[in-house]
Formats: sequence, C-alpha cells, structure tokens
Amino acid sequence: MDTFSTEPTEANLDDRPVAVNALIFVVVMAIFVAGMWAMGEGIAQHSALLFSGGLLGSCLAVGLAVGIRRD
Repeated sequence: MDTFSTEPTEANLDDRPVAVNALIFVVVMAIFVAGMWAMGEGIAQHSALLFSGGLLGSCLAVGLAVGIRRD
C-alpha cells in the first residue's frame, strides 16, 4: 500500500559528471591510503598517536565514500 520507495534510481546515480566522480574517487582513495600508511608507520615507530591518526583518516575516507554515494 505504501508507494514510497527508498531504492536509488538511475537518475540519482547519474547526476554528477564522470570527471567529478573520478576526482572524488581519487581524493577518497588518497585519504584512505595515507591513513593506512600512517597506521603502518605508527606500528613501526611504536607511536599510538600516529596509528590513531591513520585510523581516523581511513575511517574518514570510508565515511566520505559512503556519504557521497548516498547523495
């Protein structure tokens, strides 16, 4: 009976130009890789602060990717 649908439509997914989607992907992937690198360096240098920063950076990248995909 409810006609409201939460499924994304194709029009929603194609709102942005391909170049913008590619730029978003590159930026988010760079943040993610930098976070992973920082976590590795934090382990190698026994630095909890560097590891925590890397963890936050990686989580931020995943959150951005999920949030941007929902829009």
